[in-house]
Amino acid sequence: MSDGRQPHEALSSVERAAAGRSIKNAMEPTGDKRPHLIVTLVMVHEGGRVLLSRKKEGFGGGLWNGYGGKVQLGETIEDAARRELMEEAGIDVKVLKKAGLLYFDIEGDERLHEGHIFRASGVIGEPLETDEMITPQWFDESEIPYDKMWKGDDAWLPLFLQGKQFEGVLTFNAKHKLLSAVVRAME
Repeated sequence: MSDGRQPHEALSSVERAAAGRSIKNAMEPTGDKRPHLIVTLVMVHEGGRVLLSRKKEGFGGGLWNGYGGKVQLGETIEDAARRELMEEAGIDVKVLKKAGLLYFDIEGDERLHEGHIFRASGVIGEPLETDEMITPQWFDESEIPYDKMWKGDDAWLPLFLQGKQFEGVLTFNAKHKLLSAVVRAME
């Protein structure tokens, strides 16, 4: 294929719709009418380091990741991000800013996962092990364990580390194997 993909890496319906337009604007009017599951992901980034933990079990178990989860009924997206950070790492932060928007298109899922990514700094409290996550660990930007993270994190995390805002679509098969990642910096 001319875009560098292998023949088996066909564009998803979401990616086809997004071609040439902002991904957020491309999602709604194009025919992908699945309900959205709104989720958050907080990446604590300060002093050239990123705070990560490994999930103990379940979806993403054993992988290094930031902190987040589903937005609950009646909760704002930012409130959900702060709640998840406290539940999963035992901390709050002074600064929490929107960094990106990622759609996770998972084969066979009746929902389109709409992920709001946040940049956090000014840690309040001491990161600790929780029921969901092992003890958090700081990683220098040059030592982030991409090979032990969700496939596709390497498509957006470098933009995050550069301080850029980004948007994208990550497409997974039903067994959560990454099929494609289309991520771009927003202007």
